[in-house]
Amino acid sequence: MAEKKLGHINERLSDVAIQFPQDTFVGNNLFPEVPVNKGADEYTIFTKDNLFQVVDDTISKRGQARDVMHSSTTDEFVVKNRALRDFVAQEDIDNADDPLDPKIDSTETVTAAILLQREIRQQALAASLTVNTTTPGTKWNAANSTPIKDIEAAINAMFIRANTMILGRQVWDVLKFHPDLLAAFGGGYTGTKMASLDMLKGLFELDAVYVGGARKNTKKKPNTPSLSRVWGDGVHLAFVDNRKGRDVQTFGKTFAQKIGPRGQTFQTRTWRDESRGVGGGEFVQVEHRSVEKLVSEDFGYYISDTLT
Repeated sequence: MAEKKLGHINERLSDVAIQFPQDTFVGNNLFPEVPVNKGADEYTIFTKDNLFQVVDDTISKRGQARDVMHSSTTDEFVVKNRALRDFVAQEDIDNADDPLDPKIDSTETVTAAILLQREIRQQALAASLTVNTTTPGTKWNAANSTPIKDIEAAINAMFIRANTMILGRQVWDVLKFHPDLLAAFGGGYTGTKMASLDMLKGLFELDAVYVGGARKNTKKKPNTPSLSRVWGDGVHLAFVDNRKGRDVQTFGKTFAQKIGPRGQTFQTRTWRDESRGVGGGEFVQVEHRSVEKLVSEDFGYYISDTLT
């Protein structure tokens, strides 16, 4: 007798997981996802010696071109299996106007939990720099602070100018009313009352600015929830290249193995369990294989502890 396979890949629910709105989660803007076929492979680590080399490019009629010497090294990524599940009682399925709705709700809840874990890992990795870090001498919610000067100094100290910024939510809540920024936009307190992200992007010549608003609960049940912001009161600057290749020079990458029948990096599996509740129900499990890696610390900068 053939062994019964536990569950099946539910393509409709897999689409829910893949298309889950990720506006709350911003870490992938520093660590773009790179789909890979293998769960373990090599990738290139870049140093600042790779760029801006001054090499004589002249060549004689019968000569040979000079070599451009790259100082890159390689490291290995190994993806980790990641999965969470939820149980959908049969009575919830029976009472729903659309039987798929409770399973969609569960898929979205589980996907959000997986993405939150990824966000926490990405923030920790972005904050782990051993180079290009600073703390403002005067906190930005104090009088006479100079966030524009502090941010511009950080950008100018980078080997390659940043094109992406992530601000913790509480940092942005201070900066958007900061007199330093409002004065830079020409309004002061008599004109522009609040700065916008587009203004900030233009001021620092960035391609994108994101606010990290995700929260995490550091207490497990039955303890009283203790919520904090994943991105804290830091500012992360980076040069990010969103091309998918493994040898692209960029700050960091999220290597995600293709696991679905259509080559996607998320899939949802469902199966019946008759032992639970009245009438049994279905498990909904979202699955993913990924790992985050720094590709070049030289392409990032971390301003920590910006607020008192």
